[in-house]
Amino acid sequence: MKILLCSLLALQMLMPVQPLEASKDSILSEDQVPEILVIKQEDDEHDNVSIKTEEEVREEIEEENTEHEGEEDYTPREAMDTIVVWLDSEDFVLTDYIEVKDDSDDCRVLSYGEYDLTELGIYPLKLIAVDKNGNSISKNVAVEVVEEPAPDPYVYWSYDEIVNRLNASGVGVGGDAYAIAESLIGMGGYCTDVANTFLALYFGDGSNCFDTYDIDPSQAQPGDVVFYPDGGTGYQHYAIYLGGEMSLQGNWLGTTIIRSVFINGSAPQFRRCSGH
Repeated sequence: MKILLCSLLALQMLMPVQPLEASKDSILSEDQVPEILVIKQEDDEHDNVSIKTEEEVREEIEEENTEHEGEEDYTPREAMDTIVVWLDSEDFVLTDYIEVKDDSDDCRVLSYGEYDLTELGIYPLKLIAVDKNGNSISKNVAVEVVEEPAPDPYVYWSYDEIVNRLNASGVGVGGDAYAIAESLIGMGGYCTDVANTFLALYFGDGSNCFDTYDIDPSQAQPGDVVFYPDGGTGYQHYAIYLGGEMSLQGNWLGTTIIRSVFINGSAPQFRRCSGH
């Protein structure tokens, strides 16, 4: 979606955008010059937008500008406050990140330039704030459109979060092994983190996938640990047996799933937590 920004007086011909109202908490005098601030609202619930200050941008581009100095086809980047937004962010509203401080009850912001949330790039904009007394000030800012970062497979869910989910489902700690495993589907973390989380929820006594002893496969039962000397990638791998040849596999291609106990690796070995 391509957005063209211009004077609010002309926006009636394009799209309705409400002018930013001046903050009444910063009244100094009738002749105060407006101040434009680029901020990230504290109550913003979206993680698809962040702010880079002019100082941060200056440090970022200093080496880049120096490296290309003198090149005819290179235009040095200017350091300016930059609003970084993920590609194709449909809920992005520029004015949510602009604040104007002024002593006037009527302060308008004119914005010149364009940005395209469907195309990666850095889009310079010029903001001009004008109050009812005719005071005005301009500020150069930029909208930088970036790729949405890939999810971190090692972002852990908190134990309390999982317990709350289990309680809400009516299962609770110490409940059915398969139901507990289902509550962990999609969890990030190393395979041992997932296995230990399951054991904490299933046994509730500090059992872990390392303090175990070998058992005969024919004696395997839900809650036993499955160990693979080679999990298919040349590294050791741990899982949790759920019964019926099914297992909870942590960090399987970066996530947690329920699948057959037989994987593309070495044969499963079954172990039981000490004390059980």
